[in-house]
Amino acid sequence: MAIIIIGSACAAPDVANESSNITNGLSSSNVTDGSSDITDGLSSSNATDGSSIISGHKIPEPETRQGKITKDKIPKPETRHDKKLPPGQNIKAASVVKAPAASTPVSNTAVSTAATFTSTPASGTIMDNTKKIAVYMPAMKNWVWCESQNKAVQVAVTFDPMTTAMLSEFDPDYIGDSTASLNTLTVGNYELLIVPVSQMSTAAANKIQAYINSGGCVWFLNDPCLTVDGDSGVQLTGMLGNVVSATTSSTTTINVVNDDDITNGLPATFKPAGTTSQSSIFRTFSTPNGTISGLNYQVLMSYGNAAMLVKFENQTNGARVIYSNPNMFISGGTASYFDAQNASRLFTQTKAWIMKFAQNPSGVEVTYPNSDKQLTVTSDDHECVPWDQTTIDPMINAETSLGLTPSEINTFYIIPSTYMTGDKLTYYSQYGDTHTLHPHWKVWDLSNVSVATYVANITAEKGLVNSAAGSSDYGFTSWRFPMTTYCANSMQAVANSGFIIESSNGVDGDLAGNPADNTLFLPKQVLVNNAKTNMIEYEIPAGIDIDYATGAEFASANAVYSNQFKYGNFPMNFVILGHYQGMATNCTVTGWGVTSTGLTDGLKTILSTQQAANANFANINILANYINGVRGSTITGTVDGAVTTITVTNTQPITNFTLKTTLGNVVSATCDGVAANVKQDSFTGSTYVTANLATAGTHTFVITGSNTPVNPPTPIAPVASFTPVTSSGTAPLTVAFTSTSTGTSPTLTWDFGDGTTGSGASISHQFNNTGTTAVTYTVTLTAQNTAGTNTTTGTVTVNPVIPKPVPSFTYSPESGINTSTMVTFTDTSSNNPTTSSWVFGDGGTATGATVTHKFTKSGSINVQLTTSNAGGSATLNKTISVGAVIPVASFSYSPTTVRRGQVVTFTDSSTNYPTSWKWTFSDTGTTVTTTTGKTTHTFKRTGTYTVKLVSSNSAGSSQPVSKSIRVTY
Repeated sequence: MAIIIIGSACAAPDVANESSNITNGLSSSNVTDGSSDITDGLSSSNATDGSSIISGHKIPEPETRQGKITKDKIPKPETRHDKKLPPGQNIKAASVVKAPAASTPVSNTAVSTAATFTSTPASGTIMDNTKKIAVYMPAMKNWVWCESQNKAVQVAVTFDPMTTAMLSEFDPDYIGDSTASLNTLTVGNYELLIVPVSQMSTAAANKIQAYINSGGCVWFLNDPCLTVDGDSGVQLTGMLGNVVSATTSSTTTINVVNDDDITNGLPATFKPAGTTSQSSIFRTFSTPNGTISGLNYQVLMSYGNAAMLVKFENQTNGARVIYSNPNMFISGGTASYFDAQNASRLFTQTKAWIMKFAQNPSGVEVTYPNSDKQLTVTSDDHECVPWDQTTIDPMINAETSLGLTPSEINTFYIIPSTYMTGDKLTYYSQYGDTHTLHPHWKVWDLSNVSVATYVANITAEKGLVNSAAGSSDYGFTSWRFPMTTYCANSMQAVANSGFIIESSNGVDGDLAGNPADNTLFLPKQVLVNNAKTNMIEYEIPAGIDIDYATGAEFASANAVYSNQFKYGNFPMNFVILGHYQGMATNCTVTGWGVTSTGLTDGLKTILSTQQAANANFANINILANYINGVRGSTITGTVDGAVTTITVTNTQPITNFTLKTTLGNVVSATCDGVAANVKQDSFTGSTYVTANLATAGTHTFVITGSNTPVNPPTPIAPVASFTPVTSSGTAPLTVAFTSTSTGTSPTLTWDFGDGTTGSGASISHQFNNTGTTAVTYTVTLTAQNTAGTNTTTGTVTVNPVIPKPVPSFTYSPESGINTSTMVTFTDTSSNNPTTSSWVFGDGGTATGATVTHKFTKSGSINVQLTTSNAGGSATLNKTISVGAVIPVASFSYSPTTVRRGQVVTFTDSSTNYPTSWKWTFSDTGTTVTTTTGKTTHTFKRTGTYTVKLVSSNSAGSSQPVSKSIRVTY
């Protein structure tokens, strides 16, 4: 259940023994399972490659722009199609490095606590964000799709996947791979170093070892087993022991030394809570405890000879080290070891020991406003222009129907332009946050453009909105690149321009996070050129709305992550992206927009699903201001028995400042002597204590708890149900099923009645029928959890394939047809057509099995029949010779009372479809030939005159027809 580890093949380096307890590897003959439940065992072969987690995900397609609407162009919605990026370096959490040979394994029995360590005090300081901590992030690059070059390019923009969420009250420094940066890592500068990823340079490894030797404290959240380029290159084997790869699953029994300050309260053995079987790298030691590199060590969590959690300490110089895996601290994901209570317990107790704090028996931590779980709805591409006549009413109605407040939950991505207006900006702002800049009309991925130029461009874009709003500073707090394409300079410029949150990455590109490592929803620090910026990255967990043909598909794509969001124990962001501006329907782009995709129904399903997860609904501006407020505050805390006191000195007001207790049962909670708001999350067992810090200054929270863990409710037995319950159609028939089962996180399996099975909350299946009669399949859904098993069934009726018609038709009469003949056409197609559509080459059309038609022109005329049924359609064309009939001339004129000098219009009314007309006027003796049945003439003298018409076609000319016209003054 650990992180998938990715890298190139390599063997573990030779390591000189610094202690008799350091071994040189594992012997294939000596490797044994940690438990009879471990079926895969431990590998003794040389290192092998991992595989690219990112392969198969989509990235944005180059942007195109539609034609003008009134005055200006509007951007095409951002789409993600079939372009794929190479693996991003920062998503590699570790590498599958298999164990070298010739070592002895740790005993199969639970390891004992023989080494001595400094205990965590029972009272004292439990929180202090004035402690200086640093995070090591290597000088990596990521692949990003470059719109201007139409290819993937590497940019020096990376993300710390965990620290921002796990230590949310801190604003740590970041140490990179430059000599100057590494030289800042001293005990005098930093009390703790966090190592959140597996990539590490040799220079960094040496500096970290020196930092520990001088008394520094280091927390390895991932094994340092990769080079900066993502290849295998195991670091710090002298201190951390040799490498061993192992596969864990929900059947693996893991042993815990649970009488230590770090693991106290955990079960002595457990099986991982997650359902995914994954291979990971761990370390191995010849004994479960002892001394290595001058440090006492104790293996606290293991199976077989794989040490998963290890503590190290030099009691003389004060150095402490934790070797761990993030899956043991993060709950809710498919790779998590524990439920929220035990994951939080282990994290809180580990944090207390490595940071030299006192015990935190209630597990008090700083979190997001009102809850760990924040849900935001974003709406893309709002221009705020006068001709944008569509509204966001469908989106607002969906939210209000669920009892939500749109202005709190929505974030609108604003496209600045010279055409935007203040009233349109105000229109959107009444329904949500309008402080995300999304400038479509400039290019942001040109690496040869300087940071200063990009900053100037951003200032100009801000200025357009300031002008429309009549403001000197509209106060943008977040940014989204159009088409999510950028370069290092443009990202740095965005950071330099004061934005707090950036949201251009997500699971579709796997640039910032990956659901397999449980960090998908965690806010992530953005780094540019291996240096910290002031920005946090928020990710979109699934494709944007226009990736899906229906609202149901949109909802299903988000539902995949529901359990991860529901049961997670760290601050998380669930961001839903939609295009509610109605642009697509205005542009007549097929398949886009609210009405064409059923997007609103999909959104409502997503919101109601996540509403049940006890989420807090907040727009990005609310979260940006909250992050700013916490970053600028000094937060300290102490514990004395059952009473925890947290002091917050804030420099700006903070709305809904929230502490959570992950372990203790809150008896009472006050802020500045006034009762605070207290609510519990039934899924994680956490209790949230919230108060408004309305003024800058010092505020004191006092939380009294029983120090008795609040466990989540007993799992509710599942009740299986799904939609559609019944369905029918013609083979091959694809049916999309969605589980609507209730109960606590049931495992869902499907039997489709045709010999195939599947799993998951949403699944599609194709049913076939090669026979001649209908076949009914019984679909069975089984929902199972620890509280029980339940099944339900539905039916799918599949009709046999219907052959499409073979077209044929007859007509009568078959000869002698001319423009005066009424012709009867009869569809004689085989295979039982249900519709017949006719197109005649003279412009006429008709529908029906039998139709009549009189041709309006002569010659070789095409007749087309399209006939169809449930099996398809087919078309047949025939050419018919249509003869002409000599016209019978006739005409009229207007006005009928004619005056001298007046323009008179003559209009043909001849029969039999003439094609040319000859007009003769006696007042002038002139003849005019026209190809249309209309001409004009002006009589210049009074008197009575004759006008003669001869009309003609291919059959000949008519007899002349004349009319006398009297012309007066």
